[in-house]
Amino acid sequence: MPRRLRTLGVIAIVALGLTATPAAGDHTDPRDPLSPTSPGLPGNGIVQGAGRWEHIRNFPPNPGSDLEFFRKGGDIYASTGTLGQGEAGHVGQRIIRLTHNGAVNPTWVADHGSAACRTANPTGTLGLQHDVQITPKHNPQLVIDATDATGRCHDPAGGGLEFVDISGIGPKSRFQPREIHLTRHAGLSHTVTVDTVRPWIVYNSTSDSSGANRPWIDVLDIRTCLGRTGDTIAQKRARCRPLVYRIPFEPEWSQRVRPNGELEPGSESSCHDITSVGSRIYCAGLNATLIFDTSKMRVAFRPAQ
Repeated sequence: MPRRLRTLGVIAIVALGLTATPAAGDHTDPRDPLSPTSPGLPGNGIVQGAGRWEHIRNFPPNPGSDLEFFRKGGDIYASTGTLGQGEAGHVGQRIIRLTHNGAVNPTWVADHGSAACRTANPTGTLGLQHDVQITPKHNPQLVIDATDATGRCHDPAGGGLEFVDISGIGPKSRFQPREIHLTRHAGLSHTVTVDTVRPWIVYNSTSDSSGANRPWIDVLDIRTCLGRTGDTIAQKRARCRPLVYRIPFEPEWSQRVRPNGELEPGSESSCHDITSVGSRIYCAGLNATLIFDTSKMRVAFRPAQ
């Protein structure tokens, strides 16, 4: 419906002035697998029509809900996010090398155990999908792990984003992915999106449909978390200071349309997911779709103190 599709020429971003304490604790030993890494049985696949397929390898049970691919040193990797959390068999972000020297050879690399803990809210487990983004796309440095309503392992008070250093990944290294910062967000973090043009800009989606507060998109400037790949984890944690801003919605932008064409008060919702394409971001709300022109978006930047 045209009235539900709003394009904003220039986004006014309100600086929140939010800061967060650097991550002070680690989840688990990244070199200790948190779920089986031995290949599982292929099972009986259902084949329809012409064609053939071959089972290569399985990493049970994690269990996975989201994944992101990236390249490093000519090899292809994937970071696979967990659905929910639990004390046994749940990882958070599992990093797998899919190819090596051009050959397909799926191999476990490391586990970031942001889901390896007791479930704080079992009824909300299916809402916790550990969505993942990699930035930058070229020579990636960070895995960004989104933790939603049930809370994360060493921050049970709230969900948010974890910035996990992967700059040392390589076929000959025994690198240890460690978080260098956490951010906690009002409305929590259901999905996370990196801007396709500016790899230091991150969008946080709460997927909140309560209507209790005017929805928004949190925008993070994470430039202090990128670069200087030779620094130690302690140095990166001391330097990483994301700046958090907000794009507030007017209530009628995301309200549900009744059969008579009127907007339903109190039905406003935030983005369930965001897609960034060039100078635009597309917000898939629970009751409406919003399109934002970010070409003139400017966020203040100051060096870490």
